[in-house]
Amino acid sequence: MQFRDILSPDDAILVKEDQAVAFTVAVDDPSAQADADGNKFIEAGTWLAASTDVLLGDRKQVMTPTTDANKAQGVLLHRANVNNGQVDGALVIAGVINRAMIETATKAKYYSDDQVHNLVKSLPKITVIDR
Repeated sequence: MQFRDILSPDDAILVKEDQAVAFTVAVDDPSAQADADGNKFIEAGTWLAASTDVLLGDRKQVMTPTTDANKAQGVLLHRANVNNGQVDGALVIAGVINRAMIETATKAKYYSDDQVHNLVKSLPKITVIDR
């Protein structure tokens, strides 16, 4: 039997994107630091929050990163360049996230075992695996 790697985009954090539930939201991070090329990114896998529930409230409110699982309303699906301010992003509220596909610094900030445990308690339709 022969095995081969299946290639996917750099920010393909979902095991099966077609089985996830995601909504378009506005995202921004005023505290983001510019990289060597002068770009400011919010990485795929970042937890996002807003002052009110984005699914029930004002659809125009801007979501920002949070490390507090109790405030997280979902997970950013794809990397977002916020160099020029807010942009549209996809907020995952249900699906299987592959922690192994998340960028190293983002994984360290949001995906320790304890943080994952708290996230799935807050967002029970999110599952996190490490494959």
